[in-house]
Amino acid sequence: MLLHIQCYFYFLFSPTFYFYFQNEKEKKTHDAQEEDRTGSLYEKLKENLEVARDLTDILKREKWRLSRREMSVELRMGELEEYKSHLKRDMVHVYIVVFFFTDY
Repeated sequence: MLLHIQCYFYFLFSPTFYFYFQNEKEKKTHDAQEEDRTGSLYEKLKENLEVARDLTDILKREKWRLSRREMSVELRMGELEEYKSHLKRDMVHVYIVVFFFTDY
């Protein structure tokens, strides 16, 4: 029994015990860090997913706004073409009137 106690004390104060204890301690801290990192990665992924969703929502709104604006511009271009055709017709009428007044 005494030999057993001496061996135990020898083991407690030996470098092997210190090394074993440090390895266990490092393993526990490494496991805790790994859990923190996994949780942290999950939180970052969740946060980045929310940012991506917000960004896609903003891009969809901008696309809708630009398509509405493009339709508005096309409508205005159509109105402009109509205005130009009326203007050309009016100019033709003015030329005809000027032609009649210059001849007589």
